[in-house]
Amino acid sequence: MSIEKTTLTDKEAVAKLQELHQKERALSEIIMKMKAEQSVALSSLEQLKGEARQEFGTDNIEELRKMYRTLMEQNSASIIEYEKGILHASSVVEQIKQSLADLDKAV
Repeated sequence: MSIEKTTLTDKEAVAKLQELHQKERALSEIIMKMKAEQSVALSSLEQLKGEARQEFGTDNIEELRKMYRTLMEQNSASIIEYEKGILHASSVVEQIKQSLADLDKAV
């Protein structure tokens, strides 16, 4: 923003001053809104940290991430074991069907 040397009439000076006061008020309102939003965000963050401490015993983000990764790995391992169980059960069902078919042929 460059400052130019100009000569203003009293009327122009008053108009410029009013314009500056309007901008100052607008900026002040924006700053107040931002501070209010920041306060709400900090309050929410503190609430979440409290919930994390209560639920997991810590609010340290790195520890929580490590716990999350561990849980995801355990979940993946459980899913794999579950799928293996389903495949085994399917195989057993097919064997039973084959045995029943063989019995039907024998009878």
